Amino acid sequence: MALNKENILIVDDDIKILELLARRLKEFNYHVFKAISVKEALFILKDTSIDLLITDIQMPEVDGVQLLKYAKEHYPNMPKLVVTGYPSVGGALEVLKSGAMDYLTKPFTKEELKMAVERALEKRQEHQGAIN
Repeated sequence: MALNKENILIVDDDIKILELLARRLKEFNYHVFKAISVKEALFILKDTSIDLLITDIQMPEVDGVQLLKYAKEHYPNMPKLVVTGYPSVGGALEVLKSGAMDYLTKPFTKEELKMAVERALEKRQEHQGAIN
């Protein structure tokens, strides 16, 4: 089975969630990069062409909202998804304003993850098609 060409970066300080997401995305045949912190994610973003960013919000030191804002400024065409175990209406609004296009609440199903990733990558392709 051939791999899709898309590179997905997952950022979560919970190693179990990080590994679960990575496993799921690999099952869907994506290239997966993992970061346990925002600092590690920034190094990956700097050196790798990433097609989709998936991040948790609540992390030590620098949170996911700061990462979203950074990515929105420096990688405006890269779609961003948020996964969180602490859902709130205010939090959802904040992440959407920060550049996220979707918001998944833990626990989510394999199918919910797949659909969110596919939607995000479709939007990216539509945007690229409009540029070309």
